[in-house]
Amino acid sequence: MTPAGAALSVTVSRIFDAPRERVFAALTEADQIHQWFGGGLSTVTAARVDARPGGDYRIEVRRRDGGDSTLTGAYREVVPPARLVYSWVWDGVDETLVTIELREIPGLTRRTALHLTHARIPHADYAEFHERGWSHGLGQVAALVERGANKETEEP
Repeated sequence: MTPAGAALSVTVSRIFDAPRERVFAALTEADQIHQWFGGGLSTVTAARVDARPGGDYRIEVRRRDGGDSTLTGAYREVVPPARLVYSWVWDGVDETLVTIELREIPGLTRRTALHLTHARIPHADYAEFHERGWSHGLGQVAALVERGANKETEEP
């Protein structure tokens, strides 16, 4: 059991059948975020991304219930195509921290391993919400980045 006031974290890992550069672009370019973020649970109505250390982002969504939500944050680390660290503030409440690491799978340059940690989550309900959200969202990223990837040949 987590002590009262202790922050929680969520960890999600996924393998993509796509190069790191393609996965990194899906996570950092507004036009691509429009295509995967929310994954049917909400629709992106606006996205602005300045993916550089000190840069910020803002993603506005319309939820299925008709309400609007806004995600904002600032990039702390941006190391293309390997690492992202940024703050995450959903509807102006509870700043949390997301760290994403992308690594090439040895011998398979067109396959990418992603490891995501969403930390400083204040309570269990929020952690469960984000674990489901990231798992679903990364599935949407896979659908986006893997389009056409099967036509490419992997290095031996």
